[in-house]
Formats: sequence, structure tokens, C-alpha cells
Amino acid sequence: MIGHQESQRGTTLIEALIAFIVLGIGLLGMLALQIKAQNTDFDSFQRSQALVMAEDMVNRMAAARSPGCYDTAGEETLPGQWDTGVSTSMAGCSPSSNVDLAAWNEMLRGSGELAGSTDTEVGGLLGALGCIENDLSETNLWYVTVAWQGMSEVPLPEGISSCGKNHYESENLRRVVTLPVYIP
Repeated sequence: MIGHQESQRGTTLIEALIAFIVLGIGLLGMLALQIKAQNTDFDSFQRSQALVMAEDMVNRMAAARSPGCYDTAGEETLPGQWDTGVSTSMAGCSPSSNVDLAAWNEMLRGSGELAGSTDTEVGGLLGALGCIENDLSETNLWYVTVAWQGMSEVPLPEGISSCGKNHYESENLRRVVTLPVYIP
């Protein structure tokens, strides 16, 4: 009987080590899942913010009833392009369209939320860009697009707006929301 007990020595320690290894692998898997969930949550938050920004410009355009004054002619409204106090305006356009574009630019830059002693703008999307384009086949149909950089690469669907194209590390990081606005 004594020989049988000696062969059992150390078995509990090995079982405990194996259990800790299995537990560690499980915890690492849960950590990876949590990180992925946070990235997905952040992408979802950014998409919501982009929709709010696009809807804001759609409402401004509808209220002004002069959508041509907002046309960026396929060019992105890069942050800094429309600063407050812009004095130039297109022929027949009121200065309010420049004020609207400047306000939209401030939203894209994230100036709604400041952080730190240097008042760094942190309230916007990652690399946000905005575009306003006319559907050439329908003179009263306009598209307001907001593009930004996502957290992880995903394949882009066919036929999306070119807004923000080639402005990010990879085209698969580019995210886009587009809202149509019809103004008679």
C-alpha cells in the first residue's frame, strides 16, 4: 500500500498547473473578445456621430433652400477649409451658407469637446471629412456624405461615395455615411 501512495505524489500539482494553463488561455480569449467588442462599440459610436453630422447639414441645406451654395464640387471639406468668418461666397448665395459650412467644419473637427490645457479638439470622428455633391441626373437631389477612419479593416461595399478616398492608411479603414436631400 505504501508503494501505491508514492506513485500518486505530484499528480495534484500537475493537475493544478494544467488547470491554470487552461484557465489562462480562457482568460486571454475573453480579453481578446472584450477588446474586439470595445472596437466594435467605438465604430458604432462613430457611425452615430457621423449620421448626426450629416443630418445637421441636410437640415441646414433644407432650411436655406439654396443647395447649390453648399456644393463642395466633389471636394472634401477638409478641416480648416471653412473657417469661421469666411467672407467669400458663390454668386447668388447668402453669407449664411458659409456660416453653415463653417459650423459643419467645426463639427467635423470635433470642436464641440475640448480636452487638456491646450484645448485639444477631441469631440469629432477620426479623420472626419465631409462632402456635398449634386446628383447630376437629378438637379434637385443632393448627397451629404461624412467619411472617417474606422478602427479595423473591413471590405468596402460597391458603389459607395468617393468622399475621403485615399485619405486614410487603407481604403478598408474608410467608413462613409451618405444622406440624400431633395430640395425642390
